[in-house]
Amino acid sequence: MTCKPIVNIVEFLDQNFMYWRKKDKTSLSILVSAIMHFGQLDKGGFPYFLHVMHVALATGIDDPELFQAAILHDVIEDTFITIDDLKNLGFSKRVCDCVSLLTKDESLTYDQNIERILSSLDACKVKFNDLTHNMMPSRLKSLSAENLSKLSQYFISYKRIKDKINLFKQEKCPECGTP
Repeated sequence: MTCKPIVNIVEFLDQNFMYWRKKDKTSLSILVSAIMHFGQLDKGGFPYFLHVMHVALATGIDDPELFQAAILHDVIEDTFITIDDLKNLGFSKRVCDCVSLLTKDESLTYDQNIERILSSLDACKVKFNDLTHNMMPSRLKSLSAENLSKLSQYFISYKRIKDKINLFKQEKCPECGTP
């Protein structure tokens, strides 16, 4: 976890990236994520931003808002940015809602946090790719008992989320009857 200094992200962008308001939100999401995760390393010692980029690219670029949520999926949890900051930056309700669901609520258990994610197809798609990347043993320095236990927990959640995504795909639109 990083130190949480008090910084106004909008003022920071105004001072350092003069034209950020004119850029598309996908570029802004990449910029915010890269700045906020700058200097952070994952458990394998790699720049943490590579993880969020991997998750975003695996989620796909054909849905810009889902890509934005994926690239921002850890920014609330691992930095001092808040959901209100994302709203002030102009990210859509869909993006903010997805990021909010993906942000660990410390008052809940791991399984309760997964239950929250299961309520949203968007959050499921991002978390599925997050877990897929997190389960790669190459991202860990060692396969300790603790890491193996975490991987087991991830695999169980991965299966639940995959099953839920398949259920979402089978549901039919109440208005037109199409999946």
